[in-house]
Amino acid sequence: MTDSGALEILWVEENHRRAEFDCGEETLNGYLRRYARQNHERNVARTFVAVDKHNRVLGYYSLASASIEFDSLPAAYAKRVPKFPVPAVRIARLAVDRSVKGEGLGGKLLADALQRILTASSVVAVKVALVDAKNEAAVEFYRHYGFMGLADAPMTLFLPIKTFIKAAKS
Repeated sequence: MTDSGALEILWVEENHRRAEFDCGEETLNGYLRRYARQNHERNVARTFVAVDKHNRVLGYYSLASASIEFDSLPAAYAKRVPKFPVPAVRIARLAVDRSVKGEGLGGKLLADALQRILTASSVVAVKVALVDAKNEAAVEFYRHYGFMGLADAPMTLFLPIKTFIKAAKS
């Protein structure tokens, strides 16, 4: 993945080489180049980047607060939560540069995002991680990690925090 094998996942900074990033999806490339730092500084979304030793961005994800309407939850999950909006953290974007696709970076970024959500949940109530998949390949990626589709929006998936608490303990 990198020359030395070292990889850091950090808040997006000015010195990170974002212009070279190409995941194959222009909306995700453009977000990283033009809006990630701006949204980060304005408290709209926090963006984290995986960089190599030369500060080249190899992948990134963004986190933002969110909620899910109770009626959107699948019936099997809905019977375990109160009937009001469910507190969530949205993994707003997650992308990996073409040069490292297939090397497991997407899973590492997702694990890092879930760990940060878990940490935040000790201070602020979070019931689920939420993600809007951009295409069927993304749906399959998230389903591989246990995410489930919402009843009324199958491209929007969620993962109960209890699921990743169990995973963190094992």
